Amino acid sequence: NQPAGHVDATLDTVTHKLKYTIEYKDLSGPVTIAHFHGPAEPGVAAGVMKLIPGPYQSGMSNTVTIDAATQSAMLKGLTYVNLHTAAHPKGEARAQMKAGEAPGM
Repeated sequence: NQPAGHVDATLDTVTHKLKYTIEYKDLSGPVTIAHFHGPAEPGVAAGVMKLIPGPYQSGMSNTVTIDAATQSAMLKGLTYVNLHTAAHPKGEARAQMKAGEAPGM
């Protein structure tokens, strides 16, 4: 099976708080660390912008405060979630974040 996953996130642009839920399956092993990376177009590698705190398990959910540069990149669709494993220390699963309006707005 190929690794698969999904990220749902909501960004409050006033408080700079990012609430997210990350789901994944079929990785080669446990997630050892996870980050938001950017700024980068889809398929392009970039540096770490924000650590995603553990514990790492599918369905993990949290709220983190991000800085202005990370918020700007997120609003432009230039950030991605990268899940790292022991077998793939540079990242095994990647999900590009897409900016969009909340439903009903």
